[in-house]
Amino acid sequence: MLEQLSIKNYALIEDLHINFDEGFNVLTGETGAGKSIIAGALGLILGERASTSIIRKGAESCTIRASFDVSQNKTLQHLLKEQGIDLDDTILLLCREISAAGKNRCLANDQVITLAMLESIGNCLVDLHGQHEHQSLLQSREQLQILDDFGSLVEQRKEVGLAYSDLRQLESELEELVHHDQERDHFIDLYQFQLKEIQA
Repeated sequence: MLEQLSIKNYALIEDLHINFDEGFNVLTGETGAGKSIIAGALGLILGERASTSIIRKGAESCTIRASFDVSQNKTLQHLLKEQGIDLDDTILLLCREISAAGKNRCLANDQVITLAMLESIGNCLVDLHGQHEHQSLLQSREQLQILDDFGSLVEQRKEVGLAYSDLRQLESELEELVHHDQERDHFIDLYQFQLKEIQA
C-alpha cells in the first residue's frame, strides 16, 4: 500500500508531500487541477520512462520519493530478496532522481538499482491505468499471481514448477531412449538382411 508520496521540482510542482491513509483514498479536482501530474509522478517512481522536459523550469533535477507498506505483498518480498535488497519492517522506500543532464538515479531502501529493476518492483506495487490502457488484472498470468499470493501458494507453485521441469526432462530422456531402441532395431534388420545377402 502506498503510504507517502513526495514530489520535488516535477512539472509545475515545486515541493509536495502527500500522506495516504489506510483504506480508500481519492484525488479529486477540476480539469487542470494537477491530478494527472501527481499520477505522472507516481508513474515515474514505478519505473516509467521520463525525459528531462518534466523537470520544473529553473531546477537542476526532479526527485520523486514514495514509501510503501509491502507486508502483504509476498511476490514483491521474494523479488527484493532475490535482488539482495534489504527490507526493514516491511516498508519499502523508493527514490528516483532525474537530472537536467538526463541521468537517472534509482534507489530502493537506499540501495542503488537499475531503472529496469525499478520497473519490475513497480509492476508488483501499483496498477496505474487510464482510458484505453490495459490493466494487469485482465492478464491471466497476473490473475494466477494474485490467487497464489492470496492463498499463500507461491512456494508450492515453485515446487510444482521444479517438479514439472524434472518431469519434462525425464520425458525427453525416455523419448531419446525409445528413439535409440527403434534405431537399433532398424540396424539389426538391415544387418540381418545384408548377412543373408552375403551368405546367399
